[in-house]
Amino acid sequence: MPAIKIILTISFLSGILFGIPAAALAHLPVFKSGGNENFSKAQKIFRPETAQMIFGKLQAGKTDFYKFKIAGPFNLHVQLLTPKSKKYADFRPALAILGPGLDKTEDYVPFLIEEGLGALVLYDKQQAARETFFDYGTLTRYFKGEEVRHYLTEPGDYWLAVFNLENQPGAYAIRISDKENLGPAAILERIKGFFKIKLGLY
Repeated sequence: MPAIKIILTISFLSGILFGIPAAALAHLPVFKSGGNENFSKAQKIFRPETAQMIFGKLQAGKTDFYKFKIAGPFNLHVQLLTPKSKKYADFRPALAILGPGLDKTEDYVPFLIEEGLGALVLYDKQQAARETFFDYGTLTRYFKGEEVRHYLTEPGDYWLAVFNLENQPGAYAIRISDKENLGPAAILERIKGFFKIKLGLY
């Protein structure tokens, strides 16, 4: 392992063990469990108000669905990322937010929107150099996709759908919320998630 990676790894482990820097290590890792290719089989997102980062790999021509429930008005903050590498230089997935209270959309999505749901569709609009984001929780640099903060007014079920307009496969991460969770269980999950990502076990 190059010296810089050793230094970064030590910094990461020191950060999680001692809570420094808290903001940089706020997002809990969550991994795609598979089989979530339609509304009914969507993977559940628990506690969407808590900072977490969902890691997944999109299959060619498929859509990944995630589902969360809110009991009242809710400030949703999401951003779609892709690993910064030559392999994913041209991989630009899109993210759709679907649920009650959202406006009907004329934007293209590769699936039928269920009755009673509106949608907010986020395409990666960057045409030239892509901005990057360094995640201290996984020591990985990501290309930034579109980011949105949206106030959801109606209670009920909501979905996040990840797809690619060119039907390309690729890895992605969804950042959700900024509210920190620094309890012992969360720290353990960060450590487990770090090694799972670095070993390619997802």
